[in-house]
Amino acid sequence: MIIHGLKIKKLIKDSGDKLKEVSEAINVPSSTIASWYNLEYPPLDGVKKICDYYKITLWQFFLDDYDELKEYIQDFIETEDAALLKLINTRMSIEERIQIKKAFLEVAKLVLLSNEEKFKDLPEYKALFKS
Repeated sequence: MIIHGLKIKKLIKDSGDKLKEVSEAINVPSSTIASWYNLEYPPLDGVKKICDYYKITLWQFFLDDYDELKEYIQDFIETEDAALLKLINTRMSIEERIQIKKAFLEVAKLVLLSNEEKFKDLPEYKALFKS
């Protein structure tokens, strides 16, 4: 049995935040958050507040490992890809995420330009290369 409440405790501990800081930020008493630690499924509204605070999605919170993630994503995405996505979405600052997004867009544009004939009439292509 997975105790998802322990994930809340781990998120708070691993972030270096104090329970009181998180409590004040999400407007939930510290004692309530601490009571969630031993629950298999803490209240979803509370989990959502924790996820919003740590800028992760609910599916990221409830997903237990990368192999499980692999069941939900395309075959071409490897375990390392899932690990990278989780790292980017849970451990990097907004500024770092923006840098990665910009770099990814530049690489994607180079690949698309090399296949311009195939993509040039698509609205998505036009949006990427608008002047």
